[in-house]
Amino acid sequence: MCLLIHKPRSTHFDYNDLANFYDANRDGVGIIRPEHNGEVTVKKLVAPTIGQFIDFYDDHCAGVDVVLHLRYRTHGDVNHQNTHPYPISGRHGLWLAHNGILPQGNSWDRSKSDTWHFIERIIKPLVTEFGTKVYKHPKFQAEMAKLIGPGNRFVMMAKGDPQPVIINRETGVMYKGAWMSNTYAWAPPQTIRRAAAA
Repeated sequence: MCLLIHKPRSTHFDYNDLANFYDANRDGVGIIRPEHNGEVTVKKLVAPTIGQFIDFYDDHCAGVDVVLHLRYRTHGDVNHQNTHPYPISGRHGLWLAHNGILPQGNSWDRSKSDTWHFIERIIKPLVTEFGTKVYKHPKFQAEMAKLIGPGNRFVMMAKGDPQPVIINRETGVMYKGAWMSNTYAWAPPQTIRRAAAA
């Protein structure tokens, strides 16, 4: 069911934190990282070992603002395409990472994840009709929250806008200054608090 994290520059995760995050989420890791020039960097690693994950984190996440996704496979194959984040509009640099199990499932193509299906059938048509920036609109965000339900979280980010949009932010928790999508895909300590709505 995965773990999705929005980590600000000031948050430091130590080895024990990273091992904790990795333990139940070994099927893939990916990031969306805003850059100073307005671009976003996306990197993915399929089914890493703990050592590969630590190196990936040190190379791409330490000391920067980043959206980090660790995958636990529920739908679709374990491969690069099903490792988050997913492109919504590559031309505009719009990306999405997801935590949870979407009610729509993946019956269209069992090799692909429920996230891929939701993007192809629901989000891409909306972006085509209303433009890439639709993800910033409160009505779009409210509709996404309704469609995916409170057990799912989306984080979306596009180039030119370093502030991620978190759908169902309030269902997550805060740990060391970072937003964490859940408390079931890792072993949280006592020092967590419920996240506030955006």
